[in-house]
Amino acid sequence: MKVASSQLGSGVLSCPKQQDPNSLQRYNGSMRRSTDKKAEFFAPWIKTINSPEPVLLDLGCCNGYLTRKLSEIFPSINFTGIDANYKMVETAQESTPYDDWKNVSNLVNPMGSLLQMIRKFIPQKNDCQQYEIKPSFRVGDIVEFDYMPESIDGMALSAILHEIYSYGTDSFNIENFRKFMKIAKEALAPNGIIMIRDPAKPPNPEEILNVSLEITNGLNPRTLENLLNTPLKQLSTNALLIRFLNEFEPAQRLNDFQGYFSDSNNHQLPSWLIHEFLFHRGFASETADWYSEIKEQYGVLTVEEMRNFAKENGWKAELIEATHDSTHRAAQLEGVTLSTINGNPINFEEKFPNNFRVVLRKLD
Repeated sequence: MKVASSQLGSGVLSCPKQQDPNSLQRYNGSMRRSTDKKAEFFAPWIKTINSPEPVLLDLGCCNGYLTRKLSEIFPSINFTGIDANYKMVETAQESTPYDDWKNVSNLVNPMGSLLQMIRKFIPQKNDCQQYEIKPSFRVGDIVEFDYMPESIDGMALSAILHEIYSYGTDSFNIENFRKFMKIAKEALAPNGIIMIRDPAKPPNPEEILNVSLEITNGLNPRTLENLLNTPLKQLSTNALLIRFLNEFEPAQRLNDFQGYFSDSNNHQLPSWLIHEFLFHRGFASETADWYSEIKEQYGVLTVEEMRNFAKENGWKAELIEATHDSTHRAAQLEGVTLSTINGNPINFEEKFPNNFRVVLRKLD
């Protein structure tokens, strides 16, 4: 597999996420705890790969827990994990020694030209047998380099689709996704698959709903300036929503929420924005985590939008679904009451799925 000859541009590589050491430690812990659950989704589809020398990429591999788990399940498959964050790759590499990458921090300067410092990137399919230790890990922007055409049998993306969307050359732009999928399709071998596990987007994202929020469980600053300077953990649920609307860029791109402030604890918001708040509020306990995660929009495509994309771009849709996992439901809805614009109760699981699962196969 070859690397593009030009320098990497802005994109997933320039993502500033998880640079704070404490945030990185918490993130690594979260990734470790969720590894088995992720593998349960990917493993059955990986079994469908029919190639004498299968090569699979874990794109946005973070600390490599999933990459290593899948490699243990499928020891005959050559797995390579790629991540833009060199600290993440350091973590992965420490657990999977590799002669060329024992000291990745000395090889990769995140402020310089990555391509001038990496002498070998992803192994070509015919060279995989030389690697005695699997999986291998690499630092790189998954959108900004060239893969060898038709050299990959499978690609796994776990919680990376929304980062492609959020951190691309033009942030929060669906064209970032389209660009990546075009590159992925060219890199996949005939009958190769791309597997996506990501947060879901509400099926009716623009539907306006009423949201009423608790005001007695924290502070309610009387001006926007004071609210923005109050520690996150001290804010009431209602004040936290207002803070979110002012610091979440996709909300600020809507005229209705520029400089938004209200004394009321009742708000009318599109369902996609409510969903984003319910996800992001879980990071308010740590300021560094909040400002890392608020740079991302979690829900990118609805099921219908993904189906249309697959059909229009010549993919075979093996699976496209959005389901609801109630594990974090109580915490997400604490201090929150939702209803229709007419005041009727809603079916939360129906309106707010949180698991997006996609498997697309490249046609021969």
